[in-house]
Amino acid sequence: MKAREDIKAKHIEIGIPKREKEEIDPILRGVINYFDDTKGYGFIKTADDENFFVHQNNISGEPAKGKKVQFEKEKGAKGWAAVRVVIE
Repeated sequence: MKAREDIKAKHIEIGIPKREKEEIDPILRGVINYFDDTKGYGFIKTADDENFFVHQNNISGEPAKGKKVQFEKEKGAKGWAAVRVVIE
């Protein structure tokens, strides 16, 4: 018969082990599906049909309907908005 081993409480792990952080590409791609030059805003649509509001101050280049863009999303007061938009 084996001798009983003493187990110390500090060596017992309770809970779920921490997950490694998943690397998520912050750069999204889409197409400008509406842009109003006089008002200075529009919308970008992604391949999975998500729409993002975009203001002309967040666009690098000349925005126009149908142009492909890369951007990052940011939570605004009225929902998600496209920021740091670059026309491809």
